Amino acid sequence: MSDPLQLGIGASAKYNPHLWNAAELRAIFVARKTELAEAVAALKNTGKEKIAQHLLLVGARGMGKSTLLQRIALEVEEEPALAKEWLPLRFPEEQYTVSTLAQFWTNVLGALTDAVERQDQPTDELDDCAAKLALLPITEQEAATLSAINEWSDKLGRRLLLLVDNTDMLLANLNKDAHWRLRQTLQHNKRLFWLGGSYQVLEARALYHDAFLDFFHPMELRPLSLAEMQEAIEALAFSFGNGKGVRGIDAAKEIAATLAAHPERLRTLRQLSGGNPRTTVMLYELFVSSTDTNVRSDLERLLDMMTPLYKARIESLADAPRKLLAHILEHWAPISLAELAAASQIAKTTISAQLQRLELEGLIERTQLQGTTRSGYQASERFFNIWYLMRNAPRRLRVRLAWLVEFMRMWYSQTERSGLAKNRLGIAPSGEHDQEYNLALAATLPEDADERLQLEWAVLKLQTDQARLSELFDLKDVNQSYKGAADYLKRLRALPALLKECPYAKTEDEKSKFIQFVMGICTGLERKEFFAKNIKSLSALEYEEVKKLTHASMGLFQTVQIQN
Repeated sequence: MSDPLQLGIGASAKYNPHLWNAAELRAIFVARKTELAEAVAALKNTGKEKIAQHLLLVGARGMGKSTLLQRIALEVEEEPALAKEWLPLRFPEEQYTVSTLAQFWTNVLGALTDAVERQDQPTDELDDCAAKLALLPITEQEAATLSAINEWSDKLGRRLLLLVDNTDMLLANLNKDAHWRLRQTLQHNKRLFWLGGSYQVLEARALYHDAFLDFFHPMELRPLSLAEMQEAIEALAFSFGNGKGVRGIDAAKEIAATLAAHPERLRTLRQLSGGNPRTTVMLYELFVSSTDTNVRSDLERLLDMMTPLYKARIESLADAPRKLLAHILEHWAPISLAELAAASQIAKTTISAQLQRLELEGLIERTQLQGTTRSGYQASERFFNIWYLMRNAPRRLRVRLAWLVEFMRMWYSQTERSGLAKNRLGIAPSGEHDQEYNLALAATLPEDADERLQLEWAVLKLQTDQARLSELFDLKDVNQSYKGAADYLKRLRALPALLKECPYAKTEDEKSKFIQFVMGICTGLERKEFFAKNIKSLSALEYEEVKKLTHASMGLFQTVQIQN
C-alpha cells in the first residue's frame, strides 16, 4: 500500500470518488480488481482498426460503478501503452443538461478539453472550436460537433474513452431517434469506446429497448464477498485510520487482528451492508468507534447521510413494487408470500413478478422463514431496512425504537450489549434521548437480565409525566391489570412505604438500598406489588440473598410463600 490518506474519518471525500487524487484512489480501490482487469483487457484488445465492444457496468446504487470508472481512467493514464492509444474522458455522474444528442456531443468536446488541460497542454484552439459550434443553428450542431470530436481525436492521435456514469439516466433524456443515431455512431466510429455505468440493464426500460437491445456488453457488479469486504475494511483502516488516530499499515494490521478475533463482526457487516461497498464505507465509522459511547447518535448521523441514496432507491420504483418493498421493510423479519399478499392486498400472481424485479435490482433477497423450510423475503441490505424503520415505521414501532434495537442486536454480541448496559448504569439518563437509548439497549437483553431490569428502572423512576410514561413503556395493553399511566404511577408510588416494613432492614440506609433494589429488579408492576404485600413473610436467608444482588435473589422472590 502507498502512504495513508491525509483525511479525517468524516471527510466528505471519502464518499465522493471524483474528489480523490491518484494516490487516494489507488489506496482505497481494492474491491473491484477483477472488473478493472476485464475493462483494461477490453481496451487492449480493441485494435486501431477495430470497432469497440462497448461496455456497461451494471449494479445497484453504491455498488462501486463511479469508483471503478475513475480507477479505469487512472489505469489508462498511468499505463504507457494504454495512454498512448486512449484518452479517458470523465463526465459528471448526472448530465442533467443533456436532452439532445447535440448537447451530449458538446459535453464530450468539453470533457476532451478538460482531459487535454489535465495534461498541461494548451486548450485555446479547443475553446475557440466550442465557441464557434455554439453559434451554429441548433439543427446543425449535432453533426458539426461530432465531426469536430473526430478531427481532434485524429489530431491528438488518440482514441476517446467515454466514461459515462448513469448511462441509463442519460439515455432516458434522449428521444428514440437520438438513440438510433447514437447507436449508429458507436457501431461505426473506431475513435470512440463507450464504457458506462447503469443502475439496471438497459433492456429493462422499454424507452430504449429497441436501439440498445444486446448492444452493450454488461459487466455486473455483484455484492462484495466476505473476503472482498475484509480487504476493503483493511484498506479503509490503512487510508482513513482505525478511529484512534492511527493510520497506515499499523491500523490495517490492528483491524485485521480484530476481524480474526471476532469473525462474526465481518459477517454482521456483510449482512447489514448487503455487500454494498458504499454502505460498507459508511458502516466503517461505527466499526472503529468505541463501544462505551451512545451508538444511537453516530447511527442517526450515518442514517441521515444515507437518506438521499435510500430515498432515491424507493422513489425510482413504480407504484406496485414500491408498495411491496415498503411492506417488506416494515415487517423487518422475513415475510412469506401469503403474508405479503394479505398485507398489500395484491394478488399473489401479480406479486411474484414484482418480487422478481425487486430481486434483480438487488433490493430484496430470498431467505428461509424462521422455524420452517419455506422461503420468505427480506431487504438484502439490512441497513437500508433500519433506515426505513427509523423514518417510516408506525408510531408505536418508532416510539419503541425498533430500528435501534434491531441494529444493536446485529452489531453487538450479547456480551458487548451487557457491557454497554453496565456502563450506562453509571450515567443518569437525564434527557429524553438518553432515556430512549437506555430502553432500546435494555430491549436487546434477555428479559431476566439484571442490566435490563436496572436500565428500565433507571428510566421509569424519573417519569412524572403520565403521557411520557405511557409512551415510553407502552402502557396501553388491555391485558394489564392497571387502567393506564395514572393508575400505574399511583400504585408504583405506594410500594416504597410497604417495602420499608422489611423486618431485616434495620437502618434507614439498609431500608433505602432494599427499596431501590426491589423497585429496580423488574418493570412488572404485579411482581413488585407481590413482593411488597408479602414483605413481612420474607425470611432472613432470602433477605441476605437480596442484599447480594444475585440472580438467585430474584428466584427466591418468585418462590416466597404467602403465609396468612
